[in-house]
Amino acid sequence: TAIALSDGKVTICEEGNIQGYVTETPRGENGFGFDEIFELLDGRTLAELSQEEKNNISQIQTEYFIEVAKRTFAYFEENLTPDNNYLIPDNYQKDRKQKFVDRTSSTNIGLSLLAIITGYDLGFISISKTLILIDNIIKTVESLEKWNGHLYNWYNIKTKNPLFPRYISTVDSGNFVGYLFVLKGFLKELTTDENKIVNDLSLRIDKLIENTDFSVLYSKSHRLFSIGFNIEENKLTDSYYDLLASEARQTSLIAIAKKDVPSKHWNSLSRTLTILNNKKGLISWSGTSFEYLMPNINIPRFKGSLLDESCKFAIMSQIEYAKKAGIPWGISEAAFNLKDFNSNYQYKAFGIPWLGLKRGLADEMVVSSYGSILAINDIPKETVENLRKLEKYGMYKKYGFYKEGVKQITLEGIDGADKIKNIMSNLRENAPKKFGNFQVERIRDYENQTILDLKTNKIEKIDMPKSNVLYYELSNDAWLAVRPSGTEPKIKYYIGVKGNSQEEADEMLEQLENNI
Repeated sequence: TAIALSDGKVTICEEGNIQGYVTETPRGENGFGFDEIFELLDGRTLAELSQEEKNNISQIQTEYFIEVAKRTFAYFEENLTPDNNYLIPDNYQKDRKQKFVDRTSSTNIGLSLLAIITGYDLGFISISKTLILIDNIIKTVESLEKWNGHLYNWYNIKTKNPLFPRYISTVDSGNFVGYLFVLKGFLKELTTDENKIVNDLSLRIDKLIENTDFSVLYSKSHRLFSIGFNIEENKLTDSYYDLLASEARQTSLIAIAKKDVPSKHWNSLSRTLTILNNKKGLISWSGTSFEYLMPNINIPRFKGSLLDESCKFAIMSQIEYAKKAGIPWGISEAAFNLKDFNSNYQYKAFGIPWLGLKRGLADEMVVSSYGSILAINDIPKETVENLRKLEKYGMYKKYGFYKEGVKQITLEGIDGADKIKNIMSNLRENAPKKFGNFQVERIRDYENQTILDLKTNKIEKIDMPKSNVLYYELSNDAWLAVRPSGTEPKIKYYIGVKGNSQEEADEMLEQLENNI
C-alpha cells in the first residue's frame, strides 16, 4: 500500500521520453562537452517518436497513459509545498500513521524537477507555475549542505538537514546532475516572456552542475566509481560499479562529459553477456528492469547497439519469466510487504535470475508498476495490457499502483528446521483443497517443476529455475505462496487478494492469514 520514489523509482508516465543509451566510447580524450551532453540527455516526447512507433500507440492507449501520468503528477503537485521546503517526500503509505515520510533523496529531488517539466509538457500546469516550482526547488537545493558539490543521499524535508549517517551516493548524484542537464535543455528550448527568470535559472543550474565534482567518487586504481563516500568514516566504500548494464551508467557518462574522469573509464565497465532464446544481452547485478531501463529516461540509445539490444533482451526476459510464473511482469527494486517497527515497508532489489549475478533472485518475486512503465516506448501495447492486469489486482488507487501480503512463522533450533522440512513435504504429499473459504484451483511446485490443475487433475511441466516454493492459485483471484527462508529458521507465506474496495481486500487478507 505504498508509492515509493526511493532511488528514483516512481510510478509516472513521463510523456514517453524513455529511450536508450550510447554504447560507443565517448569521442575525445576527456569526453563530451556540455553542449554535446544536451544531445544525449534531452529525452524524447511522444511528438518526436518515429511514424512506426506512433502507429504502435493507439489513441485509447495514449489517453490511458496520460490519465496514469495525471494521477501520479498529483503526488508532486500536492507535496511540493513551502511546508516541505519544496522537497518531495520519499514515499506515501496509506496504512501508516504518518502517511508521508519527512525525508527525500537527491534522485527524488531530480525526479520532481522532471515531473514538473513533464506536467507542463502534458498541459497539467501553466508555464508560470512551472517556473515558480522550478525556482523554489533550485533555491532549496542551493541552500542544502553539500560535500564537494554533491547532495547527501538523504535530507529531512522539514529542517533541510542531512540525515545521519551522512553518505554520498554515486548513482544518486549522477541521477540528480543528469536531471539538471535535462532541465537546462528544457529551459533552453522554452519560448516565454519570462526570459529573465529562465536565464537566471539556467545560470544557477550551470553552477550546480559545475560544482559537483565526480572525481572524488572515482577510484583511479580500479578505473571505476565506488558506490559512494561515507562522511562519518571519511572514506570511499570499497565496492564498485563495474557493469555496463547498471543504473550507474548515467553517472559515468555525466562524469566523462564534465571531464571529471577519463573516458577510458567507459571501457572498464564489464560487458559480460548471457543467452536466452538464441538472443544475447548484458548481465547486470540484480536483474532488475531498473538497471537496464532507468537511464533511458534521459539518454537516447542507438538501434542495434549493445545497450539497445540488451534493453530489448531484458524486456523479453521480464515477460518470459512472468509468463512462466503466471504473474504480471515488471520485476525490479521495490517496496515489499515486510515492515519495520514503525510500520514502514522495507525495500530491496527483485530481479530476473538469469539476468543478475546476485544470488537468491529466484527465491522471491515482487512486481512493481514502474518496472513495466519503463518499457513504454519499446512495447506500448504490452505495457498497457500489463498495467490493466495490475489494475485487476487492485494496484491502481489515489496516486498509483500497489499490493501486499505476508506472514512469517519462526521455528527455532534443529527441531524447527525439521518441522519446516516436514511442512513443505506434507504440503506436497497432501495438497490442500482450500484455505478457509478460498478454494485451491492450481498448484505450482517450483522444486518439482510442475503445475497441478485441481479441476482436471492434469499435471504440466514448467521450465523455471528450481526453488523450494509452492504457489497456490485460489478462488476469487487470490493466491498464496509458501517457502522456507534461506537464511533464517522461518517459513514464509506470501498472500495476495483482490477486493472491490480496499476495506474488502483487507478483510479477505486477514481471513486468509488466519487460515494458514
